[in-house]
Amino acid sequence: MAKVTDQSFDHDYDGIKEYDNPLPRWWVWMFVLCVVWAVVYVPYYHFGPGMLPTEVYDEDMAAWLAAHPPEPLPDEAAMIEMAADESLVATGASVFASRCVTCHGPDGGGQVGPNLTDDYTLHGYSRAAIVKVVNDGVPAKGMLAWKNQLSRQEIYGVALYVYGLRGTTPANPKPPQGDPIVDEPVPAEGGAAAEGTPAEGTPTEGAAEGTAEGAPAEGAPAEGAPAEGAPAEGAPVEGAAPTDEAVPAEGAPTGDAVVDGSAPTDQAAPTDPPAADAAPAADAAPEAGESP
Repeated sequence: MAKVTDQSFDHDYDGIKEYDNPLPRWWVWMFVLCVVWAVVYVPYYHFGPGMLPTEVYDEDMAAWLAAHPPEPLPDEAAMIEMAADESLVATGASVFASRCVTCHGPDGGGQVGPNLTDDYTLHGYSRAAIVKVVNDGVPAKGMLAWKNQLSRQEIYGVALYVYGLRGTTPANPKPPQGDPIVDEPVPAEGGAAAEGTPAEGTPTEGAAEGTAEGAPAEGAPAEGAPAEGAPAEGAPVEGAAPTDEAVPAEGAPTGDAVVDGSAPTDQAAPTDPPAADAAPAADAAPEAGESP
């Protein structure tokens, strides 16, 4: 280590003298080593394959989240069940008063953030949609993601509280933003259709308009069709003896029928009998008064 000696320069500034005191040798050598280390470190980690500490942290967190995926956000049905818990809604009101009033006002009327009490929405009006906005945030609109600052129960509670602010009257409401809220019918418990919704299997309004006038309703037999349970035309009557013989056409002689003036035969008579089998001519009949 060099001995420190006071060496005064020949000049001064307003009575202030300058001394030339040499640095300790160990300090000088450490400075030289830092310069050499920087020559290696900067190219390798900032421009080469080396990973900076923040990059290593992000990679480790991604691997941890892949091994421990977060619990999925609840759907609307689950949020409706949670709404029955008054203590959860009270927790949400407390969280809103401490975290949300800066942007949305103490009564939800809106300041920097939108009005939460009107009939307009920016990101969907449902309990599940509000949970997603609170949890994930909307960075483009300045909405923070509260998933790293609030517990899941606090997020659910504040979402239920915000959902209930619609229809209230704030002191200074902000003008509407977003799209009008369209309320969707919620099915009643047990799967019954909501009021005004036709039950399953009931024809909807206007279905009758598509049916021609006089046309039978769906499932009704057509005009002229046999009634339900009646045998179709040509079908054997219930209880009748079965037969293998064909049913002759109307007016046609059967196999056992006898043609006028001919001997019985098992063969069917021809449709047009020959002239020889016809009755004698009128001129061949005996005249009146003559013996036969």
